[in-house]
Amino acid sequence: MKVEITELAQNELKKVMESRKDKKPLRIYIAGYG
Repeated sequence: MKVEITELAQNELKKVMESRKDKKPLRIYIAGYG
């Protein structure tokens, strides 16, 4: 399970980095994901 969660986290991190390039607030993303 930990491995699968890690893979999902890495994919989400990639999305976050792409979103930051678009100047989207990181806090809103975390709030929506949590």
